[in-house]
Amino acid sequence: MLVPVRGDEWQNLLASGRVAPPTEDGDVLDETPSDFGIDPSGTLTAMREDER
Repeated sequence: MLVPVRGDEWQNLLASGRVAPPTEDGDVLDETPSDFGIDPSGTLTAMREDER
């Protein structure tokens, strides 16, 4: 299925099937953060240091 890239990009993503619309109302900021056992800030800092 070809989807034009002009217009509303969100609607284009929905039409292409690459993303699904939200299933419920709410704000992402209302979600409680999860602990995945990683330190993303530390990882990004280390990656930046490795680039130098």
